[in-house]
Amino acid sequence: MSKHLSIPVIATLGFTMTGCDVEEKVEPDDSVDTDTETDTEEPEEESDISAIVGNWEISEITYSYEGETEIQTFPQQSSESATGYGVVYSQVGVARFILTIAQSGIVEFIQSASYSVEFSIAGETIMSYGYSGVYTAGGGTASGTPNEYTIVLDDNNGTLNCSLTESGDEMSCTTIGEEMPDSILLVPYDGDVSGGGESYSEVNMPETPEYADNGECYDFDLTTQTGDALEWGGFEDVGDDLVDGCPLAYDSDITTEEDIEEETEGDEDTDEDTFEDPDEEDQSYPELAYRWEVPTDGCYILTTFGTNFDHSLEVLDSCGGTSLGCSSGNNRSDVLIDGVAGQQVIAVITGDAYGGDAIFNFSVQPYDVLDTANESLGSQVGEVFSGDNSNWSLGNVVGCPEMGAATSFSWTAPSTGTATIDTFGSALDTVLSVKESGCTLESECNDDIDTDSSSMLSMPVTEGDTYIIYVGGYDGEIGDLVVNITVE
Repeated sequence: MSKHLSIPVIATLGFTMTGCDVEEKVEPDDSVDTDTETDTEEPEEESDISAIVGNWEISEITYSYEGETEIQTFPQQSSESATGYGVVYSQVGVARFILTIAQSGIVEFIQSASYSVEFSIAGETIMSYGYSGVYTAGGGTASGTPNEYTIVLDDNNGTLNCSLTESGDEMSCTTIGEEMPDSILLVPYDGDVSGGGESYSEVNMPETPEYADNGECYDFDLTTQTGDALEWGGFEDVGDDLVDGCPLAYDSDITTEEDIEEETEGDEDTDEDTFEDPDEEDQSYPELAYRWEVPTDGCYILTTFGTNFDHSLEVLDSCGGTSLGCSSGNNRSDVLIDGVAGQQVIAVITGDAYGGDAIFNFSVQPYDVLDTANESLGSQVGEVFSGDNSNWSLGNVVGCPEMGAATSFSWTAPSTGTATIDTFGSALDTVLSVKESGCTLESECNDDIDTDSSSMLSMPVTEGDTYIIYVGGYDGEIGDLVVNITVE
């Protein structure tokens, strides 16, 4: 489940710092007569950079191209989190770009990066890891007089002409160089630039559960238990001698056997795109199977949320019986059943595990889609939300696997008609999903609308009905986010 932060190099800022266009200095002509009795020269003002000595962090970079202006803000941040069903997972990465200016005029360009991962199940730490690093990416020299400074980068890579605000809390620089941005804004930085390294590391891979042979088609009877992380652990050396589960499908929209048949009907070339070697008749994978009895009438979710390998979850009405639902995924598979008290089902987890790094988690809980909302929007229309998503912790939503740094809102339709929900005005690449209430996982999802990185969904709504809106950043991107709703 971990993903390494890519340490940006200077090229990721949009320029390679090549080319130089420094104005040539014109020397005075000694042959020119003057009216004065003696020749005099204006003394050259001595360089004084004392006001900018220290560490300066890039805060903004501005580019102009094809008549448009783009502003990139720093530090760059990435985050991914998933909390629920006994699982706590978070990953945070931060990258900074810093200029260190010495009294001697020597300038160093520094890249600073930090990265951390936390992963636990049922309160037991699986992984805890942190790293920080500082790297020198280039240099130059600084000169100037109070308020006006010039930074010439090494190897003729460009020039920054900078001015300092009266308060000294910002240094604004225009640039000279063919592939340089238009301007760079710097702010004081008081963090450490001396070095870095691994700060902490802990990995405790769980053991694979061992179950006694009961002569049944399932490994273990969960009776009527509900809860988070009812069964979890490693998936190494799990056998495949029980009931077969549904195929491992790369298509996360496949939820039932009928869907799988429709998805592959008439398609002779599905080997690489849909299933894991489906043309091999004897293809099978290890599985764990659990019997579970519905405690009371109602809707229940059976989920593998927190599992970290390619797998499927199928729920059968009996050993070798009819499928009540199938879901396939990498980090989670979910099946909802509208159960009757006393009804018994078989839940089969089938997985393509990879060695000792494979972990599964299985939970069963009563399910009400309205309980998944973190905040209520009432029946508002217009701009219903504006703010940043840096503190949102919802991870992938079923049907929208690329969503991260997300949250959920409940919204009740004020009238019957067609509702349009969008994220126009957001300063990040967004992902949007909408679900209706009821015992269903079906949802609409949109990543980008046309070439815009904003998202938009339209759907029929009924006055008084409540819907759940999930919204977040693509792949956990963070920034200012806007949600708009109209009903026509």
